[in-house]
Amino acid sequence: MNDLEINPDNEIIKKIASLRATDEEFAKELSEQIFDNATILAGLNTDVKKLVSRMNKIIEYAINK
Repeated sequence: MNDLEINPDNEIIKKIASLRATDEEFAKELSEQIFDNATILAGLNTDVKKLVSRMNKIIEYAINK
């Protein structure tokens, strides 16, 4: 079993945490994307279909803001 360490002082993590108050669903999408990014980088996840689909949602959300 592997552990995922999260740095609570990281600016991205701080912004996602504060985003939960105004857009919990989007904050969840971002959190899942960060987790998937970490597992892919660690070689623990090779299924990128879910990752690409979520990334497209994130991009769509960002350009429509």
